[in-house]
Amino acid sequence: MQTTRVRDGAKSGLFLVVSGVGGPGALRSLLEQIPSDFQGIVALSHQISVSQMPAFRDQLQKVSHLPLETIEENEYFKNGKAYLLPQNCTLLKTPLGYQCIRGGLDKFIDQIDHDAEILILSGADVSLSQSLIQVNTVSNNIHVQNPEECYESDLVKQLINVGARILDRGKIEQWFN
Repeated sequence: MQTTRVRDGAKSGLFLVVSGVGGPGALRSLLEQIPSDFQGIVALSHQISVSQMPAFRDQLQKVSHLPLETIEENEYFKNGKAYLLPQNCTLLKTPLGYQCIRGGLDKFIDQIDHDAEILILSGADVSLSQSLIQVNTVSNNIHVQNPEECYESDLVKQLINVGARILDRGKIEQWFN
């Protein structure tokens, strides 16, 4: 299990990326910027059906320098990889690392994992807003896509209004390069 805090500039840690409508383009752009030697975990929550996941994974893998896999319930995440999360999946931080378990993302967000960064992109599920607002108040680890670049920016705007920081190229370079 990684112990290095992401904010310390290390090339490790957990990055939970939440997106929806308009998010595939932002996901592709983000994945293109992560080098193949990144030693953290990138967990992608883009709420699509199980039947759509293989084609979506193949599409994203074309631009990703990291191996991109779908993860199943009860599997553990491995460093140096990106994962597509199935619907109704949450992450559990255990002594053995992060594990995919049944439950909504709000359960992971509510854990307030200070070692993780949460990136909110276009079309992310607004039902997560209360959990994200509470976590950002305590941990300040929520980053949002620029609302001017979002197809659907409701959640992004809500989070900016309560102090979430806009994700910029400099922050991405600090985390991943």
